[in-house]
Amino acid sequence: MQVASAAIPNNLATSDLTQIVPIFSGGGTRLSAHIGIIKALHDMKIGFDTLVGVSGGSIIASLYAKGYSVEQMRELALVTDFKQFTEFSLVRLLREGGSPQVMYFKTG
Repeated sequence: MQVASAAIPNNLATSDLTQIVPIFSGGGTRLSAHIGIIKALHDMKIGFDTLVGVSGGSIIASLYAKGYSVEQMRELALVTDFKQFTEFSLVRLLREGGSPQVMYFKTG
């Protein structure tokens, strides 16, 4: 059995690699951290063309892809009442049209 080497290829070891793909995990409590990571990457002049987000991380990734600045995302995070999303359920959305307090689909 042959095992692959974990050595860095020569072309990467000698290059000025400053491109990365940030991957933001889920969880609403991490949203401010994700915004801070984008700011830190910009401050360090580390560029990225792709940004990946899962669940809560996809919110920040989507806002960034839409063109929101770090300051705009920060302001949005400060004024948003995230408690309104605690009762959201994908199953409820599919079965009943969403949260019991909010009507997502109008009929007739």
